[in-house]
Amino acid sequence: MVDYLSEDLVIKILLRLPILCFIRFRCVCKSWSVLLCDPKFIYKKLLFDGEEDDRYSQQPVLVKRYDQKTRNFVFSFFSGSGKMSAIEEITYPKDIMRESTTDLPSLLIVGPCCNGLICLRDFFNLRSEYHYSDCNMILWNPLTSDYKIIPESDAWLRPESCDYISLDIVEFGIDRRSRDGKIFKYFTVDYPDHRERVVEIYSMNNDSWTKLDDDVVSVVDIWDRSGKCHITGANGEFHWWDTDLDNNSRNQIVSFDLSDEIFKTAPIPDALSMVYYKYHFVFTINDYVAALLSPNIAHFIEGMDMWVMFEYGVVQSWSKLFTVSFSSCVERPLGLLKNGEVFIATGCGELLLWNPSTEAISDILIDGVYDSVQIVTFNGAVNQV
Repeated sequence: MVDYLSEDLVIKILLRLPILCFIRFRCVCKSWSVLLCDPKFIYKKLLFDGEEDDRYSQQPVLVKRYDQKTRNFVFSFFSGSGKMSAIEEITYPKDIMRESTTDLPSLLIVGPCCNGLICLRDFFNLRSEYHYSDCNMILWNPLTSDYKIIPESDAWLRPESCDYISLDIVEFGIDRRSRDGKIFKYFTVDYPDHRERVVEIYSMNNDSWTKLDDDVVSVVDIWDRSGKCHITGANGEFHWWDTDLDNNSRNQIVSFDLSDEIFKTAPIPDALSMVYYKYHFVFTINDYVAALLSPNIAHFIEGMDMWVMFEYGVVQSWSKLFTVSFSSCVERPLGLLKNGEVFIATGCGELLLWNPSTEAISDILIDGVYDSVQIVTFNGAVNQV
C-alpha cells in the first residue's frame, strides 16, 4: 500500500503520528527506515504543531542588548529569515527598573513571551549586601507600551534568626489550564543550622502572591541557577538542568507544573550526567524537553550538541539530534525560533542564527555588549496589562 502513496503524502501522515511510533514504523520498508532515522526529519516532526501551513512562518523576535555608547539597554524588533533587519527601536519603562550595583547585568528578560507580554526584572536590592532578596518586576507589552508593576512578594521578610535570604530563580509562564499568566520565585533561606527553600507564585488574574506549602518545595533543591540558560514556561511547565548533590552530583531535569503546582524530576543518561558543561541551555520544542549542551571547558563555546527527551522521565528516550562546531567565539545559546533556528550570542555581543537542519550559520548585525544580549520570540498578541 505504501507504493501507492506519494512521498509528500507519506511525510504529511508521518508528521501527524506520535514520535514514539517512529521506532515501530522503521520496519515497514527501507525508505521509511531511512526517513524515520533522519535527525532532520525527526527535528521537523518535533517542530510540527498540527498547523502545516503556519509552521514555518516567522514570528517577530524582540532583541535586548546593552548599548555602550548611550549606556542604556535597547530593545528592537527583528523580522524575516536569514539576514534579519531591524524595524525600530522600542522604548521601555526604564525609570522603573533600577541600575545594578554589581557587575551583573541590571536588566533581564524573564521567560518567554506569553500572550503578548514580556516579563522584565532588575537586580535592585536594598536588604542584603551580598544576596538578592527581591527585585523590581514588570509585565510589558512592547507593541502598546502598556505595563504593569508587579507587587513585591513577602518571602524576603525573613525571621530574625535567618542569616540571609537569596532570590535564586525567577520565571514567567502561562498556566495551560486557566490561561493565567504566572511568575515563579524560588528563594533560599539560610539559618545557622539548616537551609530552607521558599517558592512564591504570582497570579495575574488575582494580582497577588501565594506561597507554596513547605512539603511541596522540600522535595527538590534546585542547585543550578543559571537563569539565562533556559527558556521554558510557554506550555505551562518550567524545566531546569539540575545537579543532584545527594546522588553523587548527577545531573537531572527538575520540572514544575504551573497548573498542578508540583515538582517532578527526570533522569539524564549516564553519558550526559557526569560531564561538566560550559553551558546547558534547556528549552522545549512544543511539549518535548530539549537541551543544547557544550562540554567544552574553554572560556568560549567551540561546539554544541542538541539532545531531546522524547518521553518524560524515561532515561532511554534521550537522543542526540545534532552537533555543531563554531569558528567564532560563541558565548551561549539564546533561544529557538518557530522554524527551529537557534539564536546564539558571541563573546563580542553579536548574534548568530544557526539552522540545525541545513547546518547554516548566519550573522545578524547588531552592536551589543558581552553577556547583555537576550532574545524572545514575540507571539503578536495585543494584551492590555
